[in-house]
Amino acid sequence: MRTATIVFSAILGANVTSATANLPDMKGTVDAWTPALLDKARHAAMTAGYHPGAVEFVQDGNVFLTATRDNEVYGVLLTKSGKFFASNGIPETPAGSTG
Repeated sequence: MRTATIVFSAILGANVTSATANLPDMKGTVDAWTPALLDKARHAAMTAGYHPGAVEFVQDGNVFLTATRDNEVYGVLLTKSGKFFASNGIPETPAGSTG
């Protein structure tokens, strides 16, 4: 997911960050978001059985998050039309462990 974030950041020229509090306020742009939009995406993730984490980025009303479920990390998406999608999971690896 980090690689995708970096690639999207380079393509879009946007300041992409994982911390919701640090998401830039992009009013009037395709990257605009509201707290209600982010809450809606988090709620959709929880309803689907995921534990939402960081907001990766928002574009054109689509919200991209990281989320966990069953000790795996997922990239999840709530589209502006309300559809929810999740990537294939990646097993979580505790910090400092190898392999």
